[in-house]
Amino acid sequence: DELTGQTQFGTTANMVVVARWEPINEDDPAWIFTPSFFDNVVLVAPDVLTDLIADAATNPVSEVAWFLDFDGRDVRTADVGGVLTRIDTGLRQAENVLPGIRQDVSPAEGLTAFNQEVNALTGQLFIIIMPVAGLVMYFVSMVSGQLVGRQGLDDVKLRSRGMSRGDLLRIHLLMWLTLVLVSLAVGLLVSPFVVRLVGRTAAFLRFDGTSSVQTITFTRTALMIGGSTGLIAASSGLFLAWRTTRQNINSYRQQIGTAQAAWWQRGYVDLLILIPAVYVYYSLGQQGGLTTAADEPFADPLTFIGPTLLSLGLVLVFLRMFPFLLRLGANLLAFTPNIALLMALREIVRSVGRYRGTLLMVAFTLSLVGYTASMAGTIDRSLQDAIDYRIGADIVLVTASEAETEVADDGTLTISGYNPPPVQELYGIDGVYDVARVGTYSGFLVIGTQTIDGTIMGVDRGAMAAVTRYREDFADLPIADMFNQLAGSRTGILLSQVTAGQYNIAVGQSVTMHITALGEQFELRVPVSGYVDYFPTLDPTDGFFLITNIDPIFELVGTSLPYDVWLALEADADRDAVTNAVEALNFPIIEWQNPAVELSAAQAEPARRGVLGFLSIGFAAAIVL
Repeated sequence: DELTGQTQFGTTANMVVVARWEPINEDDPAWIFTPSFFDNVVLVAPDVLTDLIADAATNPVSEVAWFLDFDGRDVRTADVGGVLTRIDTGLRQAENVLPGIRQDVSPAEGLTAFNQEVNALTGQLFIIIMPVAGLVMYFVSMVSGQLVGRQGLDDVKLRSRGMSRGDLLRIHLLMWLTLVLVSLAVGLLVSPFVVRLVGRTAAFLRFDGTSSVQTITFTRTALMIGGSTGLIAASSGLFLAWRTTRQNINSYRQQIGTAQAAWWQRGYVDLLILIPAVYVYYSLGQQGGLTTAADEPFADPLTFIGPTLLSLGLVLVFLRMFPFLLRLGANLLAFTPNIALLMALREIVRSVGRYRGTLLMVAFTLSLVGYTASMAGTIDRSLQDAIDYRIGADIVLVTASEAETEVADDGTLTISGYNPPPVQELYGIDGVYDVARVGTYSGFLVIGTQTIDGTIMGVDRGAMAAVTRYREDFADLPIADMFNQLAGSRTGILLSQVTAGQYNIAVGQSVTMHITALGEQFELRVPVSGYVDYFPTLDPTDGFFLITNIDPIFELVGTSLPYDVWLALEADADRDAVTNAVEALNFPIIEWQNPAVELSAAQAEPARRGVLGFLSIGFAAAIVL
């Protein structure tokens, strides 16, 4: 439309409507002005505005509002704390200059929430990477012991020939600083590749997802952590060198020939580690298992800490018993002619300290690798199962139903019925295997003198077994047999096993079902045809739930009620083609629910991607070590 307007300065403007504006959410607290403010505002280009107020010299503009947009693209995670501090400081300074000034729009709330999420994610990733980091540090200490041990005799000789201990330690210090600098340089080259790999993690050991990493920046914090890690790793070698350089040739040879228990054996660290591990399992047993959601498996750190500590504790206990077992085996072999195996066992017993570190690392690595692989596979599968249960089918169409209305004498508008969309047209779409109507309605059961609120699900019995994503442990019977139980009675119901057990309801018993629709209560006496523990989209802990045929519900109410449409697709179906075909039918759809889309979005969550990415990298690192 073309409009003609006149400004307060008398300027006439010819305007063309190019768009219509309305807020997405009028209650959004980010609004500086109420959305209705824009009902009387015309948006124009800057040069047009200049022309409209050309005679402002005689009619000066009395009020001007402006915005200043701050570009936050260069703000990194490590900068958020400083930004929040400066926001608070700036606000206090503004209040001192202009008392009563208020802040309407600020990133502070969002940045604070972001900081909390980052801190939680950092803690989760630290828990995940800690066992692998411990393995790496232990590996470094083993290599350090070999390097220092190989050089130990030369150090003792130099010390005996007059070189001071300080000069020897200076040599070792320079050597280890060189190794740290070289390692840090290699780490700076390799770490971007590892970060991008984690950013593409779709599942355990699967790096085919869409990358979530745009740019990689080496922050001061990251460099400090890398340098500190290198120095900590080098400290084991420096400590061993410090011990070696204070010895002479005689004491050095005596130390080599003396075998002693490891420090963790002398301090009973193995038994101390088992105490918190057993306590974790006791706590999980008391609370009935893990309570974290499938998409947040590490919200509770006990998920990972408990089994890791148990594995380490059991490995250390085994190493404490290992020499005894070898001696027992050697004593038994003494009565056999197998001289080679007897000599091998006696050699290991005599030099068990030489092999202890390797045994510890190999045993704990294999334990950790097996647990990590099992856990990651469980996490992937549980997420898939959770999404399948939440949606229920290959594709779910949340449909819009046309309401039939009546006007009362006093002008009140009431809904008397619905005209849901016909589903017959969907059968002809290529790739659609079967279609089922699924309606979920509120209601209650009357059992004796008790009333139980819950959910009534009406389904197409014949198609439901082929449509829904079902799991064998949802009921005692296979899904086809379960729905065949409804064939004997059109009004039969499949009742929640929890409700049936709680109220002693037997198969064949009749109960009174009330369904709430159109603002009224409709009553029907129905027989219990069978039980079901779980069914997609239904929560057995939220009152009762029951499943029955959908058409008797419509007959009871006297009109069709709104329902969703569940689609089962053929194995080789093109989902995009099915979507386009449904849209071409102008099928009234409010929302598409697709497990594949939900799974992809869940796999792209930073917490999950980081956890599984670090698990995958740690798994590979443990195997390499």
